[in-house]
Amino acid sequence: MTFFPVNIYAVLTGAVVTFALGGLWYSSLLFAGPWMSAIGRSKEDLKAGTSPVMYVSAFLSGLVSVYVLALLMEATNVSVWWAGMVNGFLCWMGFAAATSHAHAMFSGRPLKLWTIDTGYNLTCFLANGVLLAVWR
Repeated sequence: MTFFPVNIYAVLTGAVVTFALGGLWYSSLLFAGPWMSAIGRSKEDLKAGTSPVMYVSAFLSGLVSVYVLALLMEATNVSVWWAGMVNGFLCWMGFAAATSHAHAMFSGRPLKLWTIDTGYNLTCFLANGVLLAVWR
């Protein structure tokens, strides 16, 4: 038995899924317009302030999140898709949504921005919960 008994291929795939979902979520196909409006920036502002380091950091953040979710899934012995989805939902609600909501409210960020951002997090947690449950 190893100290970190998770399927590393599933974790890496989950990190790619998380990164790809971010690209889709914040694209013009879905929420780019409302998100840019909520943060008060234009497409040109975002292009000027974006660096490769930001994308690498986003990927690594997703990798850490998926890895920790995989550890929790292993600890709770989840192996069916719906239980993976429940675990993903509970992790989102208890850790991502609750803490980010408090930060958003105290920093004066619009509820619309929090809703878009936490919707992305929820989608990632649900998708990765299913992925990690079925690909053990």
